[in-house]
Amino acid sequence: MKIELKKANIYRQDKLLLKDISLTISSGKHFFILGPNGSGKSSLLDFLLGYLSPKPEEIKTRIYYLNNTYSHSPLTLRPYVSYLKPEDVDFYWEQELNFKVQEILASGLKGEIFPTLSFASLPEELKQLTSFLGLTPFLQRNFFSLSTGEARKVLLARTFFSKPQFLFLDELFLNLDPKASQDLIQLLSKYLQTHKAALVLTSHQKIDFPFPVNYLCIKDQTLVPCTNPKTTLPKNKFSSQLPSSPTLLSLKKCLVKREHKTLLEVKELNIKEGAKLAILGPNGSGKTTFFKLVKGEIYPLKGGELIFKGQNLPPRNIREKNLGFFSPEIKNYFDQDLKAWQIIATGLYASYHPFKPLQAQDKQKTLDLMKKFSCLDLAKIKFKHLSFGQKNKILLLRSIILNPPILLLDEPFIGLDEVQRELFISYLKLKPELTLLISAHETNLLEELCLEGIVLEKNQLVFQGTFQEAKRFYLQRIKI
Repeated sequence: MKIELKKANIYRQDKLLLKDISLTISSGKHFFILGPNGSGKSSLLDFLLGYLSPKPEEIKTRIYYLNNTYSHSPLTLRPYVSYLKPEDVDFYWEQELNFKVQEILASGLKGEIFPTLSFASLPEELKQLTSFLGLTPFLQRNFFSLSTGEARKVLLARTFFSKPQFLFLDELFLNLDPKASQDLIQLLSKYLQTHKAALVLTSHQKIDFPFPVNYLCIKDQTLVPCTNPKTTLPKNKFSSQLPSSPTLLSLKKCLVKREHKTLLEVKELNIKEGAKLAILGPNGSGKTTFFKLVKGEIYPLKGGELIFKGQNLPPRNIREKNLGFFSPEIKNYFDQDLKAWQIIATGLYASYHPFKPLQAQDKQKTLDLMKKFSCLDLAKIKFKHLSFGQKNKILLLRSIILNPPILLLDEPFIGLDEVQRELFISYLKLKPELTLLISAHETNLLEELCLEGIVLEKNQLVFQGTFQEAKRFYLQRIKI
């Protein structure tokens, strides 16, 4: 079995993204596709699997070979393929498919959406795979109760259940903590060796794999061979916290529960103005809940104190005027037909919707910011037509449009290419007065920004100290 492209041109929304693509994917071949945000990595995967079609006159540029026959229809190959995209977690939410984790895993055996098999009836090797990825404790939980990282792990495990001959993974390490990423690499290595499957993946995280990989880069709208580039980031850090900084935010005896389950417990934490605080923790440890608590989306149980600028539990609107917020989860809160610049402009009103006509000066301020971050070309594109990485970039700009004194960033580097990461990190380094609370599984990126760190584990604050102390504690706990 193989997929072959012969000088194929790939279009999305009638726009030419990639041209003259020649590529053969067959059993035992592994490819890592690299390229900046919006370059067409996801579109290439969609085209290979038939979710994007060639123009009628170019139908012969894509060929599927199966059992000594060939076809131009992707349907012939679908039973042998597993494909995981960044948007797949959102799909379950949008369709309100709140199945139990064991049901979602079992549905992967036949590539179904609605489960028809019980987990108990699955082969023992699939149950062992579930255990290897640390998912056994989640089997009885509903999908919506999982953190984004936990949900991603479930869907990753599900892709292996049908024993695919072609494995397509877009943004491989998205939302995964270092331990989960390491486990996934081991699982991939074992699976590819056993099943001789083909692998095509994309990621902005640079990885050395324990198996042969062909690296391909998208350059000038075509594919060219390349090596695995190493990430290089500027090494200058913030010299120190602002001298004699007053306390900006205090959390005391804060307990957040839902249906008798503890989502977060913080006994005491004081954050000073100008602090650069890293929020560390494995998938499902409570990081996103921590941000929601600080932002004012949720409140602690009676007796908990969240003191912001001397006021206990201030109204949410007071906090929102003082802070910018980013999380990959919020992309679904917006009208997807809004243009990119309009999405950014909603940040001027601390709203997810432009409830009133945007003024000319608002648009100009937004366009100036987009120009500064080299994405003015995205301004008039509808949000729904942007790539995963481009959407996150637009939402990051939304978080800083008001130049807020406090910035809450929950996994801000997800989906960003190296150039965009460096650009945003450089911006943050020019803001020594900024109070920054930031989480990311790539601790090397946080090292460039943070002076202090806390560690969350099993929904509790278990450590606080300097960033280096917190990093060592965190990596020891997850045994990296």
